[in-house]
Amino acid sequence: MEELETEAEEANGGRYRLHHWTDRCPDEWLEAVAALENSAGEDGVPGVDDTAMVFDGGILREAEDVAIAQGRRTVVTAVEHLASGQLVGLTTISVLALRPDVVFQDDTMVLREHRGNKLGLLIKVANMERLSEQFPDARVLYTWNAPENRYLLKVNLQLGFTTAGVTGIWQKELPNFGPSNS
Repeated sequence: MEELETEAEEANGGRYRLHHWTDRCPDEWLEAVAALENSAGEDGVPGVDDTAMVFDGGILREAEDVAIAQGRRTVVTAVEHLASGQLVGLTTISVLALRPDVVFQDDTMVLREHRGNKLGLLIKVANMERLSEQFPDARVLYTWNAPENRYLLKVNLQLGFTTAGVTGIWQKELPNFGPSNS
């Protein structure tokens, strides 16, 4: 992990700063995180329309409340572009209340214009380190990626992930028949 962290830090040349939190996003980053979540659909699965979901600070706070009420913990690392002061990447890991030994790598995203600086690697390594510090019982970490996301697939291999399964997403557009006349 140390070697990978060094590799990622050398690639970004000190132009970025990491931020961390658990469970609740700091108020100062709330709308920036919503913007990142909204940008995630831009690189979605071909043929699947996921642009209809729009996040804002209120929706994110509601999602945090639901997660906390369910006993789920969320470890987050975000990356700020120092020159602009903008959050440009984010990764999250969820820890379930009843199985703290099995955790889930959820979102990992980096804005398109900041790719090529190994930020995905940087934030995933940092977040895994925080996970092991905060939740030492975690033993199995699941993640997933679209097959066309070659960069994160490579990062996951570098981090020691192995394929555990394959899944598919299907979408069907239904015709709008309007109100029923019966």
